Amino acid sequence: KKYGAKYFVIDAGWYCGREEDWALKVGDYKPDKIAFPESIKKTAEKIRDYGMIPGIWFEPEIAAEKSEVYSNNEMFLTRDGYRIVMKDRSFFDFRQETVRAYLRKRVIDFVKENGFGYVKLDYNECLGIGCDGAESYGAGLRQHIGGVLAFVKELKESVPGLILEICSAGGHRIEPAFLALADMVSFSDAHEVAEGAVVAANVNRICPSAKNQIWAVINQEYSDAQTRYSLAKTFFGRMCLSGDLTLLRASQKKIIRSAVELYKKVRYILADSTLHIYGDRDLKYRDLIGMQAGLKVSADGTGALLIVHSFRDCGEISVTEEKLKNYKIEDIFADEKCEVQKEGKNIRIRMEEFDGCVIHLRRVNNEQTDPDAA
Repeated sequence: KKYGAKYFVIDAGWYCGREEDWALKVGDYKPDKIAFPESIKKTAEKIRDYGMIPGIWFEPEIAAEKSEVYSNNEMFLTRDGYRIVMKDRSFFDFRQETVRAYLRKRVIDFVKENGFGYVKLDYNECLGIGCDGAESYGAGLRQHIGGVLAFVKELKESVPGLILEICSAGGHRIEPAFLALADMVSFSDAHEVAEGAVVAANVNRICPSAKNQIWAVINQEYSDAQTRYSLAKTFFGRMCLSGDLTLLRASQKKIIRSAVELYKKVRYILADSTLHIYGDRDLKYRDLIGMQAGLKVSADGTGALLIVHSFRDCGEISVTEEKLKNYKIEDIFADEKCEVQKEGKNIRIRMEEFDGCVIHLRRVNNEQTDPDAA
């Protein structure tokens, strides 16, 4: 709440003990009594008391081997007559009313009864080329996914005002049908590595910024530069803070507050903007060299945002764009040692390797011919 968060989301593992593997207990969705001794509803109410909307995680298409429902073979997809199993996890057959009724109780009713206003729907396995039950594997898969989409739509319609996040490792749910139902999508689990900044920028090509949720996972062992690097990438979409923020150093907390303050100021740009990416687009993701800069310009042209990430051997970073002539720097999110200079249509930045910088610019009045001299 101190950072201005609107939603507080309880992630995977709320249904199992602290020492258990959350991935192998998926499917039953019964709150762990040790984690929630006064009930999960009480926790949701407490979150609302702090002025935030409570959220909860589900992976409704999957059941894992240590869940109770896993033993019911009739509820799961098959291929060539054999149950589809991926890493000790199987896939519910959403063409069956028995499955839909089960998940209606465990997901939809659960959300309504416990007062959650945000749901994160995850998907961490891929069932392959298709399933039995139709004239081909592909036709079976199409029918099954149609059932999944119908269930997601039912969830949205059953809980008025529900905010829905579609999440999946690898980003294989960022496609038109799921995007149409989602308020936000989170693209992958690349949030704790340097490549996450490149992925975050590229996702803008297929997903509007307003729906592109980007995690800033902040760990206490991160340097201040790593903290800025992670936060800077969230300016490509919807900012999400992750990690145990209570354990962070004072300097990290200060950086987060600074980023959030700027983020709230520039939302008018992120809500509806174009994006141009500068830098080497043939980057080797596992060995990032040089830099990446993304320029977002608001739909009405009044504001612009330059999001910069430095990589190995970045040197001096230079961005030249004709339209920048009419803009003046208003805010900078960067290290105190970072040097930013603007001359006409060019912006030059000197910063350490693997750091982040965000520059907010405002368009000046047409009669002002030299905004950098003002």
